[in-house]
Amino acid sequence: MTISIIATVGENNLIGVNHEIPWLIHEDLKHFRLMTMGKTVVMGWKTWEAFNELPLYGCNNIVVSRRKKYIKRNKNVKLINDPMEATKLSNDILIIGGESLYRYFLPLANMMYITKVYTKITTENEDVVTRFPNFTDIDWKLISGDYRSEFCINFMTYENINLTKSL
Repeated sequence: MTISIIATVGENNLIGVNHEIPWLIHEDLKHFRLMTMGKTVVMGWKTWEAFNELPLYGCNNIVVSRRKKYIKRNKNVKLINDPMEATKLSNDILIIGGESLYRYFLPLANMMYITKVYTKITTENEDVVTRFPNFTDIDWKLISGDYRSEFCINFMTYENINLTKSL
């Protein structure tokens, strides 16, 4: 079983404002497409909504929600209400958001693919902000980084040290 996480994270672990990604970086979108193509992607209903309720092309899409009536029927999307159900549907899942699923799967994930955006976003209302959960180098080892100065981003790959030790 492989559980991976992919996220674009700004300063102060910001991942969203008002249910939207607060930046549009084409290089990051290309990276996201490359990393998700052909994978089983797992997302919460707010992330699903942010994608305009359209499944990611070339992916097996799973939406976690207890609001079954909320998700429109779509043959390319599997709706589940328990996040662990996703691990029974595929041996290799990629968590693509949002905050609650990141928090849930962080201790269980083998790998993280983080795009760090070096842009500070400010907002007056902290209630509309979503953040990636904190993690430390005690649990996660940075195994590669690819800084792109022209975009002020860094594609970083982390490995869960605790899961590596137990193997």
